[in-house]
Amino acid sequence: MDRIGTNQLKSYIWNSNESSSNSHELLEDTIELKKGEDHRIDLFNNEALFIKKGVLTDFVYVTSDGVSHAFSLDYGYYRSFQRSGAEGGQLGGAYIFRAKKQYLMQYAEIPSLVYVRKGRQVIEVVIKRALLIATTLRFYNTKGSDENGRVDTLVSSQAIEIETSLGTIPVDDDIDKEVILVIADTGIHNNEVFYTNSNGLETQRRIRSSKVNVKASVAGNYYPVNSAIYIEKSKGERVTLMNDRSQGGSSIQDGSIELMIHRRVLEDDSRGVQEALNDDRPVRVKHWLFFSNSSVKQRSLQYDLDTQPLVYYSLIDQLPQTQKLSPTLQNYTVTADLIKLYIRLYSEDELLVRLHNLREDQAVTVQEFYNKEEGTCRLLQDELLGRQGPIIKVKEVKEVTLTTIQQKSEMLRKKYK
Repeated sequence: MDRIGTNQLKSYIWNSNESSSNSHELLEDTIELKKGEDHRIDLFNNEALFIKKGVLTDFVYVTSDGVSHAFSLDYGYYRSFQRSGAEGGQLGGAYIFRAKKQYLMQYAEIPSLVYVRKGRQVIEVVIKRALLIATTLRFYNTKGSDENGRVDTLVSSQAIEIETSLGTIPVDDDIDKEVILVIADTGIHNNEVFYTNSNGLETQRRIRSSKVNVKASVAGNYYPVNSAIYIEKSKGERVTLMNDRSQGGSSIQDGSIELMIHRRVLEDDSRGVQEALNDDRPVRVKHWLFFSNSSVKQRSLQYDLDTQPLVYYSLIDQLPQTQKLSPTLQNYTVTADLIKLYIRLYSEDELLVRLHNLREDQAVTVQEFYNKEEGTCRLLQDELLGRQGPIIKVKEVKEVTLTTIQQKSEMLRKKYK
């Protein structure tokens, strides 16, 4: 698996006329599950996925270290609070999530067929339901090393990519539905405690039913999830579910995680929109499920997703002879560990560089950030122009406050004690 450095370009030619060999073939298999029988699907990296008792919601994921991780994957929906009925009060709508019943209803029947597609780099386990177009579990082949001989440590290994293609939510029964993805039966006794992240940065500790009454327990325990939600045991074993967009989530039952992936509400909540959230469009969302003992895996995957390369397609027969590819990957070295950068023009001759440390457990040292003698900032150079671009001369580096209105040293000097 190729690594692409900052501001680098790699070009590939897809030749559809090339004769297929056995190593390039995509193997497809349809499996009819039998009740009470476990079914094994062999994966890459000495991993395996078991479908327990022939039920397509109950799984055991065996990672490359031989550890088994049980979980269930299912979909349900909450009935949104509507005007019809004896009870009054706030209606559910675009701004308000209020469930009529404090428990999930089953969404779509569970099938007995599973479709398995095996390629050289990806294995897909596809589950098709009546209302859900498809649920695809993807497992990637990350075994190998890069051009420098380093063993590939991409975190897509031992992480399950879950893609849900959700069709139009039916409301023929005049029932509003808020569709939920549920990961449960993990064996994690989290004692009503779960964690959500804030803006992809700081993790917040949540306690179920700590500030709400019983009638509002579901909606009152939902929190914004920008990129990750997890539960863990006291010894550190945790189950993490990451998302590709901001969603509401919670852990309503111990050992479970749920995220709201779509809504269709037929009444207005009187909060300003003046129309119902009657969205009949299909959606396609991705989540990543993995098992770990710390935050490193979550933050590494978050970094990979936030900095993934842009892919462009072009109809050409071959690469132009005049095209010069970017520097070889041997020239690429990692100068920052899990650092997200935001760079913008601050004034005519100043750049604002904001660094975010994604590590929760330790500080991070940015190597070769500023060389005062040479007047260079290696990190800035790599991010903007790459190693082969013209050298940017830096006259001075000043550390400022988050608001940028004064230097940090000045703020500390004037700080009230």
